[in-house]
Parts: sequence; C-alpha cells; structure tokens
Amino acid sequence: VNPDKTPLFSEAERVELIRDAVAGIDHVSIDSTKQWVADYAQAAGAGWLIRGVRDTTDMSSEHQLASLNQQVAPEVTTLFVPAESALSGVSSSKLKQLAASGQPIEPYCTLRVAGALRRRLRRSCQATPEASHAT
Repeated sequence: VNPDKTPLFSEAERVELIRDAVAGIDHVSIDSTKQWVADYAQAAGAGWLIRGVRDTTDMSSEHQLASLNQQVAPEVTTLFVPAESALSGVSSSKLKQLAASGQPIEPYCTLRVAGALRRRLRRSCQATPEASHAT
C-alpha cells in the first residue's frame, strides 16, 4: 500500500477481494504482512513474488524493490507481469473516479470488486459532512 494514500478498504477486505479474484488458480495463495515482503516470502517458503506493472514508471520502482528483495532473500525470485494494454492506464484512483461518476468499471476489475467499490463509495457519499468531521 502506498504510504501516501489512505486505502478505501481495510487490509482484511482487500485480502478477501483478491482471494476471490484468484479462486480456482492452483498454487496461488494470498496473504498480507506488515514486514518486508521478501522476509515474509522467505519465511513462508515462497519461491516467487509476482508483481504487476502498468508502465515504465511502475517497472522502474518495482525493479528497485526487486533488487532490494534479492539482497534480503536471494532464493525468492521476482516475476514482473505486464498489464494488458487495455488495462495499463487503470489505477485505484481511476477506478474510484469512474465508479463515482457512474461509468462502468467491470471491464477493469472483477464483479465482486466493482460491487464492493460502488457500495463503499455510496456509503461515503451518504455520510453527512458533520459526521465525516467528527472526532
């Protein structure tokens, strides 16, 4: 998670949405950790970290992380998977903007993610300004 952003979903919610998205894919497990991912992967006996990249900016930052991960856990290999060209411009911010404006988001995420995002945005919009500023 980008430390400069506030996630819309809790860690547990994100894990569950991802688990649903990869259900039925053999040899894939989903988990979350607060520790360095290479340390976690090594302790879990994982041999691979799969990282999606949308563009050269993603690739540059992911390559730097992979180099650090290799120093920490040389037996864990990072595999980069480029986004399909139709998805290369999609980000969580873009999905939120599309959903908030009523545009279809199903081409860019699973049906379950689309439903969860719309429900969460509706709840956010229904909150009164006073409630959102209460301490």
